[in-house]
Amino acid sequence: MGTSYLAIGYECNHQCLCCPLTTYDRLHRALNFDEIKERVSLIKQQPALSHIVLSGGEPMFHPEFLRILEFLSNEGFHITVLSNSSRCKDLDFVKRIKQIIPTNSFDIVTAIHSSTPTIHDKLTGVSGSLLETLEGIDHLVEENLPVTIKHIFNRISLPTLLETFQYLEEHY
Repeated sequence: MGTSYLAIGYECNHQCLCCPLTTYDRLHRALNFDEIKERVSLIKQQPALSHIVLSGGEPMFHPEFLRILEFLSNEGFHITVLSNSSRCKDLDFVKRIKQIIPTNSFDIVTAIHSSTPTIHDKLTGVSGSLLETLEGIDHLVEENLPVTIKHIFNRISLPTLLETFQYLEEHY
């Protein structure tokens, strides 16, 4: 299964210190639905590409995110969303995602920088971001949607590495 990467917009509610987006990236507006359809049409010309990774910024902030998911699902893609999962703190939003996507064709990859709120929040630049992300992950797990949690560690979060892994192991 080949993979294609599609950044649908660069808006984000976090300002992570490790974010790979450049100033140039952030100057671009979100793709509209027709532009996304055009890009998907190009992707589909490569029959080996059956997996699409949605990213940005925070792809769930795209105003037509659910419509995009439905379109990609109808096109037969396995969809991975790179997200901070904070939008998933809205259980109704998560339930709408679950209604749109077929079983086994969707997953989310999200980051936990530390299980210590002050450290995680410092690294995301947003107070309360750890609790929002954890609430989002909890809702995804409740709805049996697959979540991959990646841990990004650096000199700020390294002292809490073991504690963070223990928390994630116990909680999930």
